[in-house]
Amino acid sequence: MKCRRCGKIGNHYCSVEGRQLSENDDGDFFLSMAIGAVTDSAILGGLLGGDLVGGIVGDLLDGDLDD
Repeated sequence: MKCRRCGKIGNHYCSVEGRQLSENDDGDFFLSMAIGAVTDSAILGGLLGGDLVGGIVGDLLDGDLDD
């Protein structure tokens, strides 16, 4: 798996993120989901958290599909 931030492959220290990343790192998804749920915005959740799918899931957690 290729890093979205620095382009390195596999487990590595990402200089852009400033931390050790592994291929099974789901931190971006859960962070994006939390931001999406709090702000009620999939776009903000995806942009601020780094995972658009997590932002979408977080936005849908409140059950309001009218937005």
